[in-house]
Amino acid sequence: MKLDENFLSNFLRRVKDGVIDSAGKKMLKDNPELAQKTKEIRQANRDYEDYLDKFAKKYGMKGLK
Repeated sequence: MKLDENFLSNFLRRVKDGVIDSAGKKMLKDNPELAQKTKEIRQANRDYEDYLDKFAKKYGMKGLK
């Protein structure tokens, strides 16, 4: 499978946002290791956002959520 730079950039941005198109879904379905790593990075991103929200509230700033 040949991938161009724009596809990868868009794929990573969509993974971060939690929205993946049909080409991304097919790529994840065909590559279980990539699917697992994608799941891990999405969880890490959620954990980081939760931490930042707690940090902001602790210091009297408006939280992310």
